[in-house]
Amino acid sequence: MLKVDQFLRQDLAKAIVQYKCAFELSKEATALLIRENDFEKSIQYTEDLLKSLKALQKMKEKREMLERIHKVAVELQRQNVDIKTIVLKKAGI
Repeated sequence: MLKVDQFLRQDLAKAIVQYKCAFELSKEATALLIRENDFEKSIQYTEDLLKSLKALQKMKEKREMLERIHKVAVELQRQNVDIKTIVLKKAGI
């Protein structure tokens, strides 16, 4: 079952589509492999399934990252740190 709290609100519709797609592809790939021995189509479905799962994972990781950033911001605010004084030293930022 898809846990909607794993995704950002703005990603939820995409997550639901990817979840349904992954679920159907997994059933179809297995059915083709077992019943029809259509290995080529089963491989294609499995590759598409992997794409959907990677998309879901990426959306989940995005939510987790933003939650970590929010926690840091809240902690900085609690410590009365002026956010404008923070210097990011990571390359490219």
